[in-house]
Amino acid sequence: MINNHDPLERYLSEFQPRPVRKLVVPPQPVTPWLRRLAAAAVLVLATGISVWLANHRNTSAPKIAIAQPQSTAPVPPFKELGALALSKLAIENSSAFDSYLLNQSRYVLPNPQGEQSTLRILVAQ
Repeated sequence: MINNHDPLERYLSEFQPRPVRKLVVPPQPVTPWLRRLAAAAVLVLATGISVWLANHRNTSAPKIAIAQPQSTAPVPPFKELGALALSKLAIENSSAFDSYLLNQSRYVLPNPQGEQSTLRILVAQ
C-alpha cells in the first residue's frame, strides 16, 4: 500500500487558522421576578378553579326520594303509561310520579325479601 499524502497535505496547507475570539455571554434579564410572578399567578388560578369546581359539584346533589313503607297487601299495578304520559306526569306532579315508579318497581323488580332473593343468598354464604 502506497502512502501518498502529498496532495492532501498541500490541500490542508491552504487553510489558515483563525484566532479564537472572546466568548460573548448574553446579559441576564433584569426582571427575574416577572417569571416568578407569572408562575404564582398560574398557581393561584389553578387552585381557584379547582376549589370552585369542587364546591360547584357538591352543591348540586340530586334529591333523594324517600320510599314509603311497604304494605303487606299487594297493591294492584297502575295502568302502564307511555313515555309522553310519564314525562307529563313528572313535570306536573312529581310526587304522583314517584309513587307511580315505586308501585311499578314492586312488580318489575324482584323482591329482595323473598326466599329466592339475591340478598338472602349472599347472607347465607
